[in-house]
Amino acid sequence: MALANPFRVWCIEQACTADGAGPGSERMMSKALYRKNIRQWEQWTRVAAGVVMVLAAAAVGPVVGKVALVAVGAFMVVTGFVGWCPACAAIGRSIEEEVDRGAH
Repeated sequence: MALANPFRVWCIEQACTADGAGPGSERMMSKALYRKNIRQWEQWTRVAAGVVMVLAAAAVGPVVGKVALVAVGAFMVVTGFVGWCPACAAIGRSIEEEVDRGAH
């Protein structure tokens, strides 16, 4: 039994499928707010790591360390939920290209 994808709420699939465009179709992708560039397992990992970083900030002594951990942790949580990483986008990473090459 597969787990439901909680990250799917960020997609606008319902609006796209209303006009007959199915998931993954070119029309649907052109209507999306963004194109995901990290896989689902990476999304889960980013959210978990981000939460751990934010919680670990309480154990760090200096304020600068706390601020850095909270900032990086929050960034990880947001990019995990959204499924889009600006660093991956900067280097041109795309899930579709990885699938075409056979990478998993």
